Amino acid sequence: MRSRFLRSTRHAARTISPGTFADCETLEPRIVLSAFTGTAPLPDIGSLEDPGNPIVRLVTTFGDIDLEMFPLTSPRTVQNFLFYVDTGRYDETFSHRFVEDFVFQFGGFGFRDDGNTSPGFFEVPTEPPIQNEFNRSNTERTLSFAKLGGDPDSADSQWFINLGDNSANLDNQNGGFSVFGRVLDDRSWDVVQSLTTFATVDLTSAAPPFSSAFTDVPVAPGFDRGDPQEAFFLYVIDAEIIRPSAGQFFDQRLVYPDGFRGLTDTRVVISNPNTVNADFQIIVRYEADAREEVIGAGTINPHGNFTLTYQNGLDLIRQGVPYSLEIQSYLNGGGFNPQPISAEFLHADNFLARNSTIAESFFNPERIGALRAWGFGGVPAAEPSANADLVQARRPFIVWQNLEAADGTVFVTLYRTDADPIVESFDLDAKRRGGMSVASIFTGADLQGYVGARVTSTVDIVAAMSYYENIIDSSIPVGQGALQNAAAFGTLLAPQLNSPRGALADVRPSRVATPSHITFVNPSSEVATVTLSLVRNDGSFVSRQIAIGAERGTAFALDAAALGFEPGESLTAYYAATFPVFAHYAGIDDLPNGRYKRTGAAFNTAATSNALFAAGALANERLIVFNPATAPGASVNFQVQFHFADETFGAGDLFTVAPFQRLEIDLAALAAEQGNDSTFGVAIVSERRVGGQLVPSPLIVSRYRADNGVEVVQSSPTLAGSLLSLNDRSILA
Repeated sequence: MRSRFLRSTRHAARTISPGTFADCETLEPRIVLSAFTGTAPLPDIGSLEDPGNPIVRLVTTFGDIDLEMFPLTSPRTVQNFLFYVDTGRYDETFSHRFVEDFVFQFGGFGFRDDGNTSPGFFEVPTEPPIQNEFNRSNTERTLSFAKLGGDPDSADSQWFINLGDNSANLDNQNGGFSVFGRVLDDRSWDVVQSLTTFATVDLTSAAPPFSSAFTDVPVAPGFDRGDPQEAFFLYVIDAEIIRPSAGQFFDQRLVYPDGFRGLTDTRVVISNPNTVNADFQIIVRYEADAREEVIGAGTINPHGNFTLTYQNGLDLIRQGVPYSLEIQSYLNGGGFNPQPISAEFLHADNFLARNSTIAESFFNPERIGALRAWGFGGVPAAEPSANADLVQARRPFIVWQNLEAADGTVFVTLYRTDADPIVESFDLDAKRRGGMSVASIFTGADLQGYVGARVTSTVDIVAAMSYYENIIDSSIPVGQGALQNAAAFGTLLAPQLNSPRGALADVRPSRVATPSHITFVNPSSEVATVTLSLVRNDGSFVSRQIAIGAERGTAFALDAAALGFEPGESLTAYYAATFPVFAHYAGIDDLPNGRYKRTGAAFNTAATSNALFAAGALANERLIVFNPATAPGASVNFQVQFHFADETFGAGDLFTVAPFQRLEIDLAALAAEQGNDSTFGVAIVSERRVGGQLVPSPLIVSRYRADNGVEVVQSSPTLAGSLLSLNDRSILA
């Protein structure tokens, strides 16, 4: 696996005078996603001057503008521009200078009015200036960097679009202005031309620190200088590279919206299940202040995987700001049965719960169409204690990531067992991460009745839940051993697909006094009846009917004795309801050393036919595969494939799982048969044939991991996988 990582060094900003024109130390160009940016269709590669040139898209308040870079003629200048794009410094900026028939100037200043911690005008942080490399005329539609008067080598962040042929002027002063690209196609140029009708205003009094730069700011009709708003500026909502040099447009992304840099390790494990290379980059999107930056990029070889571990002191992610991670990728050629890469997020970075690890698979938004309604049921009940000095702090959070380059509103409905739901709303800025603390809504015993949530949004989002529980001995001073136990888990919410059925491959009745639970939330205005079936390895099952009140939730205790199961027995839960409901498993397990952690995973309302996990094996690790089909003859064949860290590949024989049956596989033992004990990713490749034709073959898959009391992980798969054929055994070579 070839990779490279970006650490952006922020220097003190410096003001560039208006009317003077402003290159960066030579740095590797970074790649940032684009296929999901803005609303305009992707440009035609045939419109490029050179098919190997990168393309940057500016998503503005008045349309998307695609820019072609010229790395062969201006390599330093292009690298400089892409660096500012990669570090997110052009996001939330605006054109601060417009001269009719001359230029639109960008890259110096930004504006935020979205409630972040630093609203208002700000100056773009700059890197050291770069050496001038003028060698192409400043004709109409070309892009150049601004410089300070009398200093040819002073370009840093500010750049401009030539609105006319400025070659007679700009080619012949201050060493010539370095052309590094052009407005790509007629669609983009039409957007630029539509902006030339803007008026200009003098905003020197509105922003005293930058007064000399704000004499000719272009604004749309209706602009109020006393109350500036981003909608009236020529505002760059987002700047991203949508195509790297001689590469493809990124067509896949993986998202996990819950991160917070704390005191301990956080790991991102990425796996490539394909027969061709996969290029990727990891973007962190913050809840506040500067919105995003690329923290890593690279290439994963066929069947390879990669782990990024960032610790306290490794300055890849800002301290103290909640964030979301997004991994974007494309395959270098189709290969056999091309599949998206997979990734898993493992972190233990909460201060008190630092000995408990949250682990969950990233979500692939391109595989699910419903991204504006998400559901979750299941916060575990508080553990009773006979010791009056033990105080339990329960802290559930709901978090989300805006997938769009547009502002939106998020509505969170919190459901309870014996009271009406509570609805909260939150503004969500373009491509921002957001979230809420459930404990901030409820007080005292009220949290006991909270059982889940429904999250809806006016923009596409990915939503998740995280939960931290601390048991503290109040008789011992904080810092002197007061923390008795810490539990944590996180899970993606389930996208609402209007299906009344769902399943979770692995649930376990507790071996301790406090039972595990399956909690259900009924968001409808009518009583819902749920038929819950708990399926054993031998195919036998126990069913129960559960009534859930309108807009209420309930918790079903997995009491081993009452249900006739063995404590700790692995079961599959399948439910069918009269209306779509949300469900969740909140489990408790005791481990070999006597300690236990809660583990939770959302029910997947959409099945998967290619489950992808990325993490290393642990002792007693299990893979649980369930076939939710009920029709006779609906057996599914599948294969467990391993993609090892040393870039070797292994696969076992085919398994067959009958309708409404489960298989429990010792994953660590199966991996050991491959003769490789390195970290690996796992792909579950399945097929079903009827009359010789491939037909959809949904499976519900979970990976259960227990690490001697340090962590208990229940990972849910990526959703709605692709249909694969196992006929061509060349993939095993």
